[in-house]
Amino acid sequence: MPITSFERQFLYSVFRLIEHINRQELRNSSKHLIRNYIEESGEISLADRGREAVERYTNTMLPSLQRLREKAKIAPLESLDHLTLQLEWAARQAEKA
Repeated sequence: MPITSFERQFLYSVFRLIEHINRQELRNSSKHLIRNYIEESGEISLADRGREAVERYTNTMLPSLQRLREKAKIAPLESLDHLTLQLEWAARQAEKA
């Protein structure tokens, strides 16, 4: 089944986040593995599935939305924070479609 443009945007946000954390471009085989992580996840929301895939692939815990909100009140957000927010936004758009 072909994926929608919103799902493609979501996957792209997951890949960009992982590439940022690892400081390395993903190979196609890695992207396939990450897609499998997302599909096999026991999480209900797409955002949580994406977060789980990132954490599983990179062994890096992503900041929660609450933590990002609190941080934004006192300090500028960093690249990782912005990419995490993009993942959340893309997941919501894909779920709406």
